[in-house]
Amino acid sequence: MMKTKAYIDTNVFLDLFLEGRKSTPAVNAIFQCVLDGQMEAVLTTQSIMDAYYVHCEEGKNDSEDFFRFVNFSLDYVNVDYLSVLDLRWARRNFSGDYEGDAQVSRAIDTCCDIFLTNDKKLRARNEGKHGHLRFLSPEAFVQEMKDNMVTPS
Repeated sequence: MMKTKAYIDTNVFLDLFLEGRKSTPAVNAIFQCVLDGQMEAVLTTQSIMDAYYVHCEEGKNDSEDFFRFVNFSLDYVNVDYLSVLDLRWARRNFSGDYEGDAQVSRAIDTCCDIFLTNDKKLRARNEGKHGHLRFLSPEAFVQEMKDNMVTPS
């Protein structure tokens, strides 16, 4: 059986290091699966840059903590970049969220099974539109993982 490959939306990546966000416990569980080699994760360089911007806007003064976290993540997560083709795809398939559409293009191109996002509108707009790519919240994905666990008899 092949490993699940999940695309990590920027808002999910933010849950890893901004305390008190609703999805943080689920995202921590997902990234533990990545660390344990049970699944693959993809995110873009743009998400890392956007996360740094939010980190600074939140008034976080210790950039070294952020950089240590990013360096650690780079050892376990497949980091890709948005290409010109993604930007063109997003324009052709514009749904009102250009940034989200570009990330959907990247998820499709990197053969992800799951697009993890906290954005309810993005999930609703795209579910069922892109072949096998499924759109889930971190909590729904963790619940599916729990439901699919085989317990010994």
